[in-house]
Amino acid sequence: MHAPANPFLARKSSARTFERVAFGFFRVATYFILVCAAFIFGLIFYKGGQTVFRANFPFVNVPFLTQAPETLYVFQYEGKKMELGDRDFREFKRVHAIADIPAESYVYSAGGIFPCIVGTALLVVGSMAIALFIGVSSAIYLNEYSTQGRFVYFVRLAILNLAGVPSIVFGLFGLGLFVVFMPVLQGFSNPTVLSLPVGFWHYLNFSGWNVCLLSGWFTLAFMALPVVITASEESLKSVPKGFREGSLALRRHPLADHSHECPALCAARDAHLFDSRHRARGGRDGADHVYRRLRGARQDAVAGGPRARLCLPGRDGAPVSYLRRQLENPAE
Repeated sequence: MHAPANPFLARKSSARTFERVAFGFFRVATYFILVCAAFIFGLIFYKGGQTVFRANFPFVNVPFLTQAPETLYVFQYEGKKMELGDRDFREFKRVHAIADIPAESYVYSAGGIFPCIVGTALLVVGSMAIALFIGVSSAIYLNEYSTQGRFVYFVRLAILNLAGVPSIVFGLFGLGLFVVFMPVLQGFSNPTVLSLPVGFWHYLNFSGWNVCLLSGWFTLAFMALPVVITASEESLKSVPKGFREGSLALRRHPLADHSHECPALCAARDAHLFDSRHRARGGRDGADHVYRRLRGARQDAVAGGPRARLCLPGRDGAPVSYLRRQLENPAE
């Protein structure tokens, strides 16, 4: 007697065969791309390592990391092929009293990369400072103050769309807006561009910021804005609602919760200390007790009830200290 067939076993069909072949093709294509990428990066590291590292002390090509790029000159002198940078080439001609010598020049093929390192560091620091300021401020507004309407919906949609824009589009946007069109306050009127007088013999010329760090800062900042806004908003959403209500119960301004230690956090920390004391005397849980008193204090503060004194931040010190006395002596 044969065992019954497994009903969950996949049956052979032409569609499953085609699916298996397609998956195999995509798997081979993925492996091929990874091998090509590994070969390219390996070649870069191999050739770059020969330039950056040395076989003798200090084992690093210090001039390459501390000098500016120069033009490379390749020439023949007394039957020898020589390669010198621009400064060394000029010094060579002065020492040997040579007015002119046939040479092939290669731009930025000698010297070092120190200006590139400094420029990259300045570009990253400036762009992240702008992105963090605008992004965190936008996230606080969207999460704490905005009402869910059509405007906020379109703002969130624009943020999602920015996250999927290719970097080349951001580059063209920065070129067209910051490099070419952005206004500049100058002491003369530029007849070739739009110029608006602002008084005191100054004009607002829409001639752009040209190629500078400022243009790069704002372009890269706009690229990082979607990530900063999304991450900041998710962090704000993860704050428990009880902490927010406790902070409002102590009449803490909403902006203060983002710049200083939240009193609700202090109250929750005190609740942890009072938890064992309340359990020992048969009372309610400390954390729950603090939360309920804070919530009741918030309601009475709005209505002007008798427990509104819990919300007075200047009463005999910090609000948490007053709350501690209320918890230790509930009948007070």
